[in-house]
Amino acid sequence: MTTPLIFAYGTLRTGCPNHERFSRWGVPIIGQQFALLHNHQLRFLGGRAVPYIREHPGESVLGEVFRFEEEAFDYVLDCLDQVEGHPRFYYRQPMPVEYINMDIPPVRRRTGVIEEVFTYTMPNYNRDDGGAVPHNDFSRRDEQ
Repeated sequence: MTTPLIFAYGTLRTGCPNHERFSRWGVPIIGQQFALLHNHQLRFLGGRAVPYIREHPGESVLGEVFRFEEEAFDYVLDCLDQVEGHPRFYYRQPMPVEYINMDIPPVRRRTGVIEEVFTYTMPNYNRDDGGAVPHNDFSRRDEQ
């Protein structure tokens, strides 16, 4: 069975527009922790509404890892696949992230703990259009 973990870096993060979908689906998040996806950059697709990640050496994207009960994880993936347009728009794939402690934000203390989790990428998207998200952190997307 797959480890029931999702790395959210955009609209699914806590406090962002799509996070409430988890409760609407009746799926409790049983654990969450901040994490970094290394060697990637967070960008906007067409304006500032749609975030995506792309490889970019030396940068790290801040996100959250959500843990779900194993029995519900296939349902969570089915729901997320529909929202994210997998596999035609975003593509779900496993990627390694490093957990961090943010006891005193914005200080990011690396833990050295790396785990493979699912996230959604756009591997075939190569145009540079909407620009980089400030600080590689979607919660700070409105900063200049």
